[in-house]
Amino acid sequence: MSQTNRKFSLNFVSEMTGGNRVATLVLLAGLGVFLFFWPNTALTLMIRIVGAVILVLGGQYILSWYRGGMLGDREPVVIGGVLALLGLFFLLSPGTIVGMVNVVAGILLIIYGYTTLSAALASRQDGSGRWIISAAIAAATLIFGIVCLFSHAATTIIVRGIAIALVINAVSQFLSTGKNNV
Repeated sequence: MSQTNRKFSLNFVSEMTGGNRVATLVLLAGLGVFLFFWPNTALTLMIRIVGAVILVLGGQYILSWYRGGMLGDREPVVIGGVLALLGLFFLLSPGTIVGMVNVVAGILLIIYGYTTLSAALASRQDGSGRWIISAAIAAATLIFGIVCLFSHAATTIIVRGIAIALVINAVSQFLSTGKNNV
């Protein structure tokens, strides 16, 4: 990954830590550890935070219409109302959203696996000798997608996989940047 992309991917977290690279990487690694050891608690907390943000955004839409909107223009009120209700739903029943993580991930993995398998079979027709590796990875992705789709335990596996990726990313970036970029 180039230095430009690395800065872009850590931009939000870097702004939170005042641009201190070590603090940014420690924060990412800490988030990874939190996600790994308490995946359900972390998901519930994140869903509630997202719900609060959506609720506030919906309230802002409604307030902006109330303060200066035209009486005939009801679009901000409708958008604000829908966002406020969605935010309340996220705040009051995060378990429902947590239960949907495996379904959404499963569908995405199945779509990705199918697309990758199609590309592998197309490269086979083109005479590529490495199509079998892509086809095997695509088949594994399809199988994992189907497992995710029908297994609620897959949510924990997905969250822990993200946690491991965060920790590995933070450690590798810390080691690759050296002491000059702190």
